[in-house]
Amino acid sequence: MNKVRKMVAPILDFSILVMVVIASIMLIGNPAAGGLDQFKYFTVQSNLLMGTAATVSFIFEILLLTNKIQRFPLPPRIIELSASIGTTVTFFTVIFFLGPTRGWTYMYLGGNLFMHMLVPLLAMIRVAAFQPQGNIMKLKHTFFGIVHLSVYSVAYLVNCAIHNGYGTTQYDWYGFGAGGLGAGILSLVIMVAVGYVFSLLFYFLQNKFCSSPEAIKE
Repeated sequence: MNKVRKMVAPILDFSILVMVVIASIMLIGNPAAGGLDQFKYFTVQSNLLMGTAATVSFIFEILLLTNKIQRFPLPPRIIELSASIGTTVTFFTVIFFLGPTRGWTYMYLGGNLFMHMLVPLLAMIRVAAFQPQGNIMKLKHTFFGIVHLSVYSVAYLVNCAIHNGYGTTQYDWYGFGAGGLGAGILSLVIMVAVGYVFSLLFYFLQNKFCSSPEAIKE
């Protein structure tokens, strides 16, 4: 099974990288789609982070395939776990909140199809089932999965508060604060909590199925 993971993992990571590049060109590179203003969205940030993580992992996976290294190292494993949490939260936020409130066609139109569905799905499959064997993560590493999400949530709320922008499309572009500060805090706390649940899930799946017999905890 490890041979299968070693072969499939770089294919998935390269696919993720290509999709992120395509989506970025369609959204960030297109002034009509918002251009650089797209960087304010967690979706775009998390996908760019996932693309970066996939690139780093792809390099080490090629080294593993060519026997330049014997085990997949821990740092890129943690980075990809962390990045995948952002895209996973994006995927489920669209399904349970943005899709029903903003419209499914818009959520999966053009570059959004890649960032809202395809990249998150590949990232979940890659991290949960096709991690090449390597050293075991510790439980503390799961907190890396919610760093970006937590920082973004705080910045989002502060930005809304400074501009008194709850419920406005200019500052509360996701609409989490439409019910006021309390509603905004509750929405984002739930998202961070859900993100950590997935971080724990991916952590347990990786350590159960993808750790080499001689692995050590770093």
